[in-house]
Amino acid sequence: IFLTGLLVSKFVDTGKPVVLVDGNQSRVGKTQLVQVAGIVLDGEATTIVDFKADDTELAKAILANLNSRTQSILLVDNAKVANGGAINSPTIEANSTAPLISMRVVGTGKTFERPNDLIWCITMNHTRGSPDLVARSLPVRFHYDGNPADRDFGGRDPKDYARRHRIQLLGELVGIVNYWNQIGRPPGVARHSLTKWVEVIGGIMVAIGFPEFLTNSDDAAAEFNDSLGDVAALAEAAIMTRGPAVVFINDTVSGA
Repeated sequence: IFLTGLLVSKFVDTGKPVVLVDGNQSRVGKTQLVQVAGIVLDGEATTIVDFKADDTELAKAILANLNSRTQSILLVDNAKVANGGAINSPTIEANSTAPLISMRVVGTGKTFERPNDLIWCITMNHTRGSPDLVARSLPVRFHYDGNPADRDFGGRDPKDYARRHRIQLLGELVGIVNYWNQIGRPPGVARHSLTKWVEVIGGIMVAIGFPEFLTNSDDAAAEFNDSLGDVAALAEAAIMTRGPAVVFINDTVSGA
């Protein structure tokens, strides 16, 4: 996330993934991660756009955020969908990986446009995404057993640390990129739909000792994927209710 923000101008035309930050419960640090990235990249914590299931209202909130200030990250926080549904936002899907952000300004007939030099981040708890969204995402999973409120960090605050050491942190990121340049810019070989991004960021990650980068992305994406989740939900319902289940055999239907 930090490296993508540092090099974001390289991915405006070719796209960079939507960061899906998921937790097994609230208060495990999802929003704080994104805000720390904002402090390092911009000098201030990333502002929050509260998620709205109504896509028109979500588009209004995103547009208001884009008009109010310029930051490296667009954070859509606490995505929740009723009845176990999936995040399915035409606004996010149309703009998050496009070279140009283009949104209608409601009630004016005008269109807001700007280069898409932002990292789009969505935080959630056990929320699924549409297949199109998941295919263009970078899944980040948070898991904590127990009550997050009981954790004791000895007074340490990641956001305060990022503010006090921002220049050093940026220097470390630049040094990482310089090292990758010096060894000939080996491309990343991990699989992702955004090939330019994974060649650069994947290559850097491997160069600095993280060869496992994205190696578990298929498993993570499967857990986020709404279409696969529907199959799992049907199977779970059949087990919980002890049937009946429906089985398709040679295009015929039989009960089981």
